[in-house]
Amino acid sequence: MSVKIWTAYKLKDPTKLWELVHDIRLKGQTNVTKALAVLYAAKAFSIDPKSPEYQEKYKSLTKYLGDSDSRDIDVRYSLADHHFCRAYKEQYSSHLRNEADFTVSVSLRHFEGNIYLIPHCDMFMRDALNFLKRDKRLVDYHYQNQVRPHDAKVSDAAYERRGKIYEKMEKAGVWNDYLVIEVCAPHNFYLLRPKQKDVEKILNACPPKIKRKKKPGIRTVEKVS
Repeated sequence: MSVKIWTAYKLKDPTKLWELVHDIRLKGQTNVTKALAVLYAAKAFSIDPKSPEYQEKYKSLTKYLGDSDSRDIDVRYSLADHHFCRAYKEQYSSHLRNEADFTVSVSLRHFEGNIYLIPHCDMFMRDALNFLKRDKRLVDYHYQNQVRPHDAKVSDAAYERRGKIYEKMEKAGVWNDYLVIEVCAPHNFYLLRPKQKDVEKILNACPPKIKRKKKPGIRTVEKVS
């Protein structure tokens, strides 16, 4: 028997569906932006100020915006944003995974009068939908067909009934009949990208150690070893 693991929730009251869909979209997108801010900050922190990309972007921004003590974060944010926008586009059109798998969604499935929610997200976005675990409108309906999780807070009989429901859904072809709530996808990613000020707050808590040297022409920024 192959291992099958379902991560799912059951809606207690179907009349609460639209209210729940609204909250999933808003809370999920807020959490996606927070998670992206952390990734952006990590990428910005790792950028080498001696790299050609940094130097080119620094010259470009200084040319149009003038020199400033804040120009370093402007450059780091711009390069991080460009990196993730390009990486997400490449990932979405490829069968291979990379660090920029930012797609987050929730599938809705209706079966025998009940509505089930199946969350979908990669490890980098795993916190985006964690609020579903605490939502009082939902019942945790996770199931594994070979090993019962130690934290499953239901009786053995109830857990087995849960497995039979999933088996029926598979046989009935319900897995191919669903609606999707898109939380983060390529078409709305530009709206969910973190603002520079949010990334800057994270960097200010642990800023890159740099020193500045003024030279004729463009100022350079170097890491302190």
